[in-house]
Amino acid sequence: MKRFLKALFITGGRIEYFTADLTPFVTGILLGFADYRMGNRGIRDGIPLAVVFVLGLLTVICSHYFTVWANVYADYEMDKRFKSELSDSVDTVGKGKLLSAIWLFVLAGLILIVALSLLLERWILTVLWAVGTFWALTYSFEPIRFKRTVILGDIARGLPIVITVPFGYFLFGNGFGNGLGIGMGSLLFWCTAGLGINLFGLFMIGEVWDWKDDQGIVNTVAVTWGYRAALNIGMVFIPAGALCWLFSYRAAHGGTAMRVYFWAGMAVLALFMTDLVLRVYRKRGNYDAIEAHCGIVTKAGTTLLWVMELAGAAVLAAAV
Repeated sequence: MKRFLKALFITGGRIEYFTADLTPFVTGILLGFADYRMGNRGIRDGIPLAVVFVLGLLTVICSHYFTVWANVYADYEMDKRFKSELSDSVDTVGKGKLLSAIWLFVLAGLILIVALSLLLERWILTVLWAVGTFWALTYSFEPIRFKRTVILGDIARGLPIVITVPFGYFLFGNGFGNGLGIGMGSLLFWCTAGLGINLFGLFMIGEVWDWKDDQGIVNTVAVTWGYRAALNIGMVFIPAGALCWLFSYRAAHGGTAMRVYFWAGMAVLALFMTDLVLRVYRKRGNYDAIEAHCGIVTKAGTTLLWVMELAGAAVLAAAV
C-alpha cells in the first residue's frame, strides 16, 4: 500500500510541482483578502473564512492531481524513454486505477466547486474551474491532445495554473473594490496577465532544456522553430511578466512597505535575468553548455519569481 500511495501521490502526482502550482492560488487569495479588508466583501456574513479557504484549497488540490495524472497517463509510452520513474509509477498503480483516480478527482472537484458557488452565490468560480479543467484534460487526452500543437500546447498547459489567481481572488473579493491607486479589477488583471506572460517565458526555457528529448515526439516551439527561438522568446517574456505585477502593485499602493517591495523585486528580477544572460543566453551557440542550467531556471526560477509575486500580494493585504 505504501508503494502504491507513493507512486500515485508523490511520483505520479508530480509532487515537485505541487508548491509552485499552489503559489498563484495563494496570490489570488491574498489579493481577495486585501479587497475583503477594504470592506469590499465577497463573503456573506456568517460564513467562516476558514471554511471558504479550505474548500477552495481542496478544489485546487484535486485539480492539481487530475491534471498531472492525466498527463502521466497519456504520456505513458513516451515516458518510458526519458522519464521512466513516471511510467514505472503508472505500472505500480495500474492504468485502469489511475484513469479511475483521474475521473474520481474530477468528480470531487466538481462537487467542491458547486458547493462553494452555492455557499458564496458566486458562479464565476464554477466557470473558472470548468475552463481550467477543460484545458487541463484536453492538453493530454485524445482526441484533442493540445500537447502536440505548437503554442496551443503551452496555452493548454499554462491556463489551468494561471486561472487559479482569479479563482483564489473571487473566494474573498468581489471584483469591484476601490480604495487603491488603481482599481482592484485592474490589479487582478495585471497580476494574472503578468503571471501568464512570465509562465510562457519559463515554458520556453523549459522547452530549451527538453529540446533533445522532445525531438520527433512533441511539437514544442524549440523543436519546431529551434531552441534559440524559444530562448529568445523566454528572455523577453520572463521579465515582461514580472514587470507587469511589480508595476501594478506599485501603482496600487504608495506606502513605504510597497516601495521597499517594489525595489527589492526589481533587484531580484535583475539578478535573475543577469544569471540567465551570463549562464545561458551568452552561451546559446553551445547547447550542451546551457542544457543543465535551463533545467535549474525552469524549476527554481518558477518558485523564485512566483513567490516574489505572492510577496507583493501579502504586502498589499497587510498594508491596506
